[in-house]
Amino acid sequence: MLRRKPSQINVNGKELKVNGNGNVQDGKGKPSTSSSPSDSSYRTRVVSRTTLLFLVLLVAAILIIAGVLLYLLLKKDDTACYPTRRDVTCYHDISKPYRLYSTKTDYRTLVEEQKLNDVTEFVVPGCKAHAIFLLQRHTTRYPDRDNIIEMRDSLPLLLSSVHDAFNEKKTHLCPKDMERLQNWTLSFVPDDDNRVSKSGEEVVFEQVRRFKKRFPTLFEKTYDPKDYVVGFTSRNRTLETAKAFLQELLTKEDYERAVNNLGGPQDALLQFHKECAKRQKKKKLVVEEVERFEGGAYMKALLDAVSWRLGVTVNRTTLKLISRLCSFNAAILGESPWCAALTEDDWKVLEFREDLDDYYKDGYGREMNYAQACPVVKELIYRLRNASAVPDQPTKLLYFSHSGGFKKVVARLGLMRDALPLRADQYCALASRKWRSSYMCPFNANLAFMLYKCGGAHNDVVTTFLNEQLQQLPGCPSMHCPFKTFLSLYENVAETCSFDDICGLE
Repeated sequence: MLRRKPSQINVNGKELKVNGNGNVQDGKGKPSTSSSPSDSSYRTRVVSRTTLLFLVLLVAAILIIAGVLLYLLLKKDDTACYPTRRDVTCYHDISKPYRLYSTKTDYRTLVEEQKLNDVTEFVVPGCKAHAIFLLQRHTTRYPDRDNIIEMRDSLPLLLSSVHDAFNEKKTHLCPKDMERLQNWTLSFVPDDDNRVSKSGEEVVFEQVRRFKKRFPTLFEKTYDPKDYVVGFTSRNRTLETAKAFLQELLTKEDYERAVNNLGGPQDALLQFHKECAKRQKKKKLVVEEVERFEGGAYMKALLDAVSWRLGVTVNRTTLKLISRLCSFNAAILGESPWCAALTEDDWKVLEFREDLDDYYKDGYGREMNYAQACPVVKELIYRLRNASAVPDQPTKLLYFSHSGGFKKVVARLGLMRDALPLRADQYCALASRKWRSSYMCPFNANLAFMLYKCGGAHNDVVTTFLNEQLQQLPGCPSMHCPFKTFLSLYENVAETCSFDDICGLE
């Protein structure tokens, strides 16, 4: 092999050789570490270009990621939180089926999930329970007459279509679910119209037993008519709930006395939410966010999934009928074959739709919703102030109402408020929302204010329980709210309660 003859070069006054392999050596034959200014400049330019290229790629990557995230946030027809995969379901193999059905949720679902039966005496150190102000929704009831008639007339026709689809191998239910559905008959009759169920009475009995364990000193006294105020509406289900509460609370003899001492309905107080509707004489409120959600991708995907499962086309009206029957049957009887038509993911979509509706009709979506709850706040302040400062005032203040009024009172107190408004395009983002009727206003929902005497009127405190769970009211320094602070938060609401002004709010 031919080798090149070494040559010499001079760089910055230093003699260097270039050997036959093209490598640079100093005069002693060692590899040179010197470089020319042009070499340094070249390397600098290369480094600069590499750094610049890296920065450009980094910025581009950040912009792409940001764009994708923004797209996901803004895309209104996205169904990222709803599964697209479809499998044959078997509802009756599920040991604990999903039972959060908005305002038709069975209260026992909360009792089990939140372990409310694990109850002990609630103690405020240095204090004694002195009075209770209870606002309670009626317990589990049957559907109204019109709903029952619609179920009676429409569901057998739907079932016949599902049966035909099954024979044509178009359904996607497991054999056990299909068999139970084919053997279904309606358990309700029109005369059941809104009446309290036996299961609903038992729910109240269980609740009262827990109350007596939690506040034993408050309920230890013998019944005295002067110590009780019991309010209910002209709708019989609230009276039936009140009677069930008293039946479990008192002895048989005292219960009969208490029922004989009941007055008439108090609709002005406990159906206050009807007053603005009467004055405004408007048609049914149309909630734009609900319409957007119903016309969006989630509801379409839900309808497609239920239609696929049953083998027939299911529209919104039919879906409402199926879900209503399922929820009522679950609360009254424990289950329904029709519940097999919907999965947990389906129910979560329906639940969000109902929460949107509640938010704008009863909650924070409109100021008028919660502003009109002031009659109940006024009664609350009046009764607890008297119980605190005036001897021999009633200390068992029990009021039974309905879901519409109950949710408005919850909002008036500032409870269950999310940082941002509920919107149709936030199904994924609001999966952990606070405003959730299944937990806030199921059948038998209750809001209890407990007044504690702590050695002097100036030391009294109030504790608040929503569905037997301790709450901290906004504006209170702790769960044990000083009574003076409590009064300062709500006295103005009570003193400025004018429906002439409130019903004009939009």
